[in-house]
Order: sequence, then C-alpha cells, then structure tokens
Amino acid sequence: MRSSNHYESGVVKVRRDDTVCKIVDEMSFYAVGCVVVVDEQLRPVGVVTDRDLLRRVICAKRDPEKTLAQDVMTADPIAGATDEPIERLLEKMRSAGVRRLPIVREGQVVGLVSIDDIVAEIARELGDVREGLRGAVLGARRTSQRRRRREEVAARIGELRKQLANLSGNSKDRIRREIDAMRKRVGGGG
Repeated sequence: MRSSNHYESGVVKVRRDDTVCKIVDEMSFYAVGCVVVVDEQLRPVGVVTDRDLLRRVICAKRDPEKTLAQDVMTADPIAGATDEPIERLLEKMRSAGVRRLPIVREGQVVGLVSIDDIVAEIARELGDVREGLRGAVLGARRTSQRRRRREEVAARIGELRKQLANLSGNSKDRIRREIDAMRKRVGGGG
C-alpha cells in the first residue's frame, strides 16, 4: 500500500480564533466534512468535524457567529507523518477511535487522510489484484486449451499414420499432406 505522501493535499485549515460561521463556509466551499485547526506555525492543534458542529454548536444552541474553533474542536489530534505507511495510519486511527487523521511534515499540516480514503485505496488495490488474477486464470485456460488441441492433433496424426501404413500411392501422399498441414497449425509437434 502507499505511504501517506499520497494524502498530502486536500486539507482545509482554520485558526483557533476563526468562528463557526467561517468554518461552515470553508466546509461548504471545499465540500469537506472536516477542518484542521492550526497554530501560527501550521501545526495541528485541533480538528472540527461536521458532527462536532452538530453536537457542540447546534444541539448546544451556541451562536455560530460568536463561537470559535477552539471552543468546539477536538484538541490535540493524533497526526500521521508523510512517510508512514497507510497500515500504520489506519492503526493510529483505530487506536484513537477517529475517522480522520491530519498528515504532517516537519510538524506542519500538509494533508488529511480519512477512513473513506483508505477504504477506496484498498478497493483499488483489490481491483488490481482481481484483474491480475483474472489475467492469470485466462492465460492458464488458453494454455490448457492449446495443450488439449495439441494432444488431439497428435492423436489424430497417430491415427492417420496407422492408416497410412495400410495404404499406397495417391492416398499416402494425401494423408502425408494432411499430417504436414496439422503439424504446421499446432507448431510442428508430432
């Protein structure tokens, strides 16, 4: 599987003091369900998901124009490094009970990976494996068919040779030509 370098884009970042209205605008504009809250050095300090907004703003009846990212974010998110394999990122997500993981390089947020991204990647890889297996099976079938055809032709040639031994003259020449033609069709065996 790929490393997390594959996910070094597509992250929407906001600041701690951005309002929920700004967060919603960013989520709507970029059509995402999550933003990463960063500090001045672009290090991840929190994550806000659409679920967080529902629970911590709407259900809590907070004013989205006055409520800040730092008030509704999940603080201190677990992050993955760009050189980590996807399997390790998946394990981190499972251990932390999260569906999204910021990707960092030298401490700065450069991407985001979600369970959906990983599932899509696994599905692509399984599709590639399936196509490879399909090709191998088809190749084996073709090889088997060719082998059966050669065996059938070899058996027919054997029968013709027996008949040839009992014949004379023009009949022998005709059968020899038929044998030669059959050998050429199957690659010279017999």
